[in-house]
This record gives sequence, structure tokens and C-alpha cells, in this order.
Amino acid sequence: MDNISDMKKGLILNQLRKSLALARKNIQIYYNKGPVVIFGLFLPLLLFLAFSMNRVIEPMYVISGLLAMIILLTASSVGPIVMPWETMQKTLERVLASPIKLTTLLFGDIWASMFFGSLISIFPIAISIFLGLTLISPIVLIFALISGCFCFACFGIILSSPPTDMPSNVMVLSTFIKFPLLFISPLFMPIESAPWTVISPLAYFVDLINFAYSGKSYFGPWGLLIDFGIIILWTLIFLAVGISVHKKTLQKRFRG
Repeated sequence: MDNISDMKKGLILNQLRKSLALARKNIQIYYNKGPVVIFGLFLPLLLFLAFSMNRVIEPMYVISGLLAMIILLTASSVGPIVMPWETMQKTLERVLASPIKLTTLLFGDIWASMFFGSLISIFPIAISIFLGLTLISPIVLIFALISGCFCFACFGIILSSPPTDMPSNVMVLSTFIKFPLLFISPLFMPIESAPWTVISPLAYFVDLINFAYSGKSYFGPWGLLIDFGIIILWTLIFLAVGISVHKKTLQKRFRG
């Protein structure tokens, strides 16, 4: 039994190393691609200006709203590009021909997306320091960023599932899905002002950021457990749906 357990652990670690190697490749190749730069950098900035212009907003809600917008748009901008781009370049077949699982390939996209989202989130945190905001719970902020980036990176692999070799097609689909999610989320406002926004997974991330800076949660004493629990639940749903849909559409990428 111990030998079987060791073999399973070895296989898992081997696939993990491969996924990290794929993530490194994705970082080197895709971070400077036009769709990633536009949807991951310029779009959050333009939306932030559109949301906040001519409005009086408390600094804490500026930071939580900006972080939520950046995490959603950046952590889900790399994954949707990789699969169609590699299909177009005819490199996806070569990757899958190696001893690698589809889930390992997808996790390579997820790690790269997480890193991109985490990297860009440094800027709003720097702005909060400039604004003089007091960070009450750095641990909550760190775990909120990690869980949020992972959640929306998993969301990104769902967006990459259509069997197309045109990245533009995927980005159009992404826009139609992500924009409504932004508009039903409590960006730049207290959740109390729009309680119906709890239908959005972004609401729980926003609540975590608000807690990190104020020590208070919209959901009361159990707020942290509720926030992290809902984010983990959404992450598992996004991951399961993403893997399942990719398994169904993978063969369609090589037809014709």
C-alpha cells in the first residue's frame, strides 16, 4: 500500500512540475500578446475611470472595487488566449502528444493567469498606501488575492473552451460574459447599498478586501468563513465545468 501511495504522490508531483513548466512557457509567450495587454491592463484602467469619474467614493471602496475589477479581468485574460492561439499555431498537438494530461495543461494556464492577476494587483495596493489607508489584516488580504486569482483563473479556462483557432472569437465571448458580471457586482460601493449583488462571486472577494482594510464584513461575525467558503465553491464549480467542457471540445480543435 505504501508503494502504491508513493507512486501516486510521484505522479501528482510529476504532473505538477509539468504544469508549472507550462505556466512558465505561457508567461514568456503570452503576457505581451495584444489581447492580454488590452483586456488585462488597459481595460481595467478605462473601466475604473468610467466607474469612478465625477463620483465621491470612500478610499476603501475605491481599492476594493479596483482590486475586484483587476482580479476578474487580469486573472481571466491569459487562459482564454492560450488554447486558441496554440491551436492556430499548430503547437497544441505537440504539447498533447507528450506524456501530459489535459488537466495538467489547463493548470499550466491557471498558474500563469494567477501570476498575472497577482502581479497587477500590486498597483491598487500601492495606491492604498498612497491614500493612507490602514491595512488591518494583511493575512486576509493575501489569502483573498490568492483565492480570488485562482477562482477567476479557473473561470478563464471555461472561456477558453470553444474549439476555435481565432483568439478574437474567444475575447468577444469573454467580453459578453465578464461585463455583465462586473455590472452586477458591488464595485466602489458598500454591499449594503446593493444587497442583491451577492449573486456575484465578486461580491465575496470585495467583502474580503473590505474586511482586510476595515475589520468588518457585510456578513457579520461569520463573514470570513462565508466569503472564503463561497469563493472556494465557485472555484470548484469553475474548475469542474472547465475541465469537463475541454474534454468534450478538445477533439474538435483538430478537425479540418
